[in-house]
Amino acid sequence: MSREIVTNDIFKNQPPGSFSIEDPATVLPGRKNLRISVTPRCNLQCQHCHNEGQPPPWVKRENLANYEMSVDAIGQLVTAAQHFGIKTVKLTGGDFEIYQHIEKLFSKIAHDWQRDMSEVSWGVNTNGIPLMNPRKLAMIIESPLTKITFGIDSFIPGEKSKPDSSVGIESRKLLNSVVIPLIEGWKGKNKKITIDMVYTGNEKRIMSVIEEGLKRGLGVNVLEINGVMGKAYDTRQKFIEFINKIANIFGFDPRFYPFLNQVYLYEPTETNPEKTKVKFFQDHCADLDCGNCRKIHMRVIPTENHICAVPCFLQGQNSYLPLDKDGVVNLELFKQAIPKLSVGPERKNND
Repeated sequence: MSREIVTNDIFKNQPPGSFSIEDPATVLPGRKNLRISVTPRCNLQCQHCHNEGQPPPWVKRENLANYEMSVDAIGQLVTAAQHFGIKTVKLTGGDFEIYQHIEKLFSKIAHDWQRDMSEVSWGVNTNGIPLMNPRKLAMIIESPLTKITFGIDSFIPGEKSKPDSSVGIESRKLLNSVVIPLIEGWKGKNKKITIDMVYTGNEKRIMSVIEEGLKRGLGVNVLEINGVMGKAYDTRQKFIEFINKIANIFGFDPRFYPFLNQVYLYEPTETNPEKTKVKFFQDHCADLDCGNCRKIHMRVIPTENHICAVPCFLQGQNSYLPLDKDGVVNLELFKQAIPKLSVGPERKNND
């Protein structure tokens, strides 16, 4: 039975100036998720990389060590965010697994912070390649994390896991050496493994990841890349057609999720949002859909001089809102930054 019901008209964009903002802020916007870039470093060179609003990881900068987030700063950020109802922390980069203080951070989360931040859950984003190191993989398996998201764009035999990067590793090797052992290591635990893949028009690659994710019982997110970071793919119509194609192939029902302005695929009889089979995230930035972008994360990065919120992490790169004063996260600055998040790219650099 044909399920081709999704069209571009289904999306309800909220452009700059069209949505209300709580000011002064009392809560984090949207899902109350704090996304912290702990390092700008990465082992890959993906051309679509947004690096959380920082320069690409391979761009040479002086004093790169100054761009690493300290464990104490991470604790201060989450403590400040507790005043605004934080629910989850997502640790990113660069690539989180290259973060030099990872052991100390996991110890803090598992002990001191488990007591003081017991309502907060922790997750990470990684391309997975650093976990080819058995010691790092064992550390993740035994860590206090409740979610890990792998950025993988292909499981086609012989292709790299990130084909758009000039360097990398064969995808099936990554699957067999990292993803499957983590699935086994987390079996029976209340933890979630998700794969994020970017859609730039190569459906064969994306299909290989969807099939593998469904086979392994993993969460699968397809992220459209369409006209940002200086490279226009013009993928929107193909992206819409691909949603319908996947729904038909697997017999899933597409349902519009209005809170985030996205389309999710479900089993026809399923009603639990936690049981989504595949999520499709159209490119908010290409549409200047700032109101819905605002609901996703509060993004924080280290710069050479400050810890900063990123008000617009793609089209408004290099625009930062300092959150610290005299080297310490300042609650008032944190509060002042929240109303300025995802309100459009027309900001000046405040750092």
